[in-house]
Amino acid sequence: MTPITLSDVRSYAAETASADVATGAGDRSINNWINQALQRIWKGHTWSHALRAGRLYLDPEEASNSVTGGMAIATGSRLITVNPPDVIKQKYLDDRWHLYVDAEGRMTFELEEILTPTTARLLPGHNWPNVTLAITPGPLGAGAPYTWARHIFALPDDAVEVMRVEEMQTRLPLRHVLPHEFDHQRQSTPVLRGSQPIFYTMRRGNLEVWPSSGSTGRHLLLSYRRGPPAYKVTDPGDTAVDWVPEWSDLLLKGIVLEAAVTQGENAPVPYQIAFNEFRLCMKAYKAEDSGIQNITGPMSLAGPVARDYMRVTDYPAIIPEVG
Repeated sequence: MTPITLSDVRSYAAETASADVATGAGDRSINNWINQALQRIWKGHTWSHALRAGRLYLDPEEASNSVTGGMAIATGSRLITVNPPDVIKQKYLDDRWHLYVDAEGRMTFELEEILTPTTARLLPGHNWPNVTLAITPGPLGAGAPYTWARHIFALPDDAVEVMRVEEMQTRLPLRHVLPHEFDHQRQSTPVLRGSQPIFYTMRRGNLEVWPSSGSTGRHLLLSYRRGPPAYKVTDPGDTAVDWVPEWSDLLLKGIVLEAAVTQGENAPVPYQIAFNEFRLCMKAYKAEDSGIQNITGPMSLAGPVARDYMRVTDYPAIIPEVG
């Protein structure tokens, strides 16, 4: 079926939902109605076409050069120095890698600022609590062994809800915990780094994994729900709207409803009428998308039972594995 285009819905909104039929609503108002209608529809149900499977690569740990590398830091200081050929890479700061020092196995550290390729400052409160570590002088001098490990990874740009995370090599699911529980596990058991990932949490659009992947990279398989798009006034009219063409009437009814909310008494279609039409259409397509069969027959004699059946079966589904 031919995709729905922005031009189609813009024309419909101007002709049907605008209080001023002669000139139509402003482009910005129409654009807002479209985006708000998509938001309302996508929030009202976990649509099957919104479910996705994605993959994340867990970077392997990066350890100090055991022969000539190593790190130095003084007691109570936040200033670290690594011995060449070791360097402090920008990604350690940008992607918030965690620093593990062999001489302190009870906590991890994070960077605040990179000063030179071999010196950096740790975050406030991440002062070194142990005895001073120094670079051993000499042509093959080295400092304290250490390891950088990455735990924080950006989710797919369109992800709004993660439903399952599993490690692809072992097919074992990771356990979801709240952010404060995750921080407690990570800070209290840093020696677990490099073993099988066990926990994950979501925070500020990122997926955080613990323990780290070890010396070899790993892949995580994500089952997630993506969110609705947000179109701009400047987007060309031939842009395809991210909605099922067969259910275009639900989007159009959503636009009329949003226009009624915005325009109040001046709306061509009163709010209550627009809301009822949208609600009935939404209910029908939610049932169709969920694979719910109408077990009441054409007369709907057992309506309450059918409604309860649809409600308890309307839940996010796990994406089946392909192949």
